[in-house]
Amino acid sequence: MEGRITRVTVRRNPSGGYYISILVETDVKELPKTKVCIGIDLGLKDFAILSNKKVHSNPKYLRKLEKKLAKAQRIMSRRNSQISV
Repeated sequence: MEGRITRVTVRRNPSGGYYISILVETDVKELPKTKVCIGIDLGLKDFAILSNKKVHSNPKYLRKLEKKLAKAQRIMSRRNSQISV
């Protein structure tokens, strides 16, 4: 590991494992300049369309998680209604 260590954090999770986070200060190497420009179009239907016409599809994680949540809520609702009867 190169650089000067500025901060170290040690954490213990509930299962007994430990995590160490190390913050290091390093010099930033400057990249060579090019005469190439790019463009990125962010949208709703497609996540991003690049200037070279490459399309990155929109991840549908939210929709999947909403469906899983609705199913879990239905199961919990049935369990709660059976308990209260």
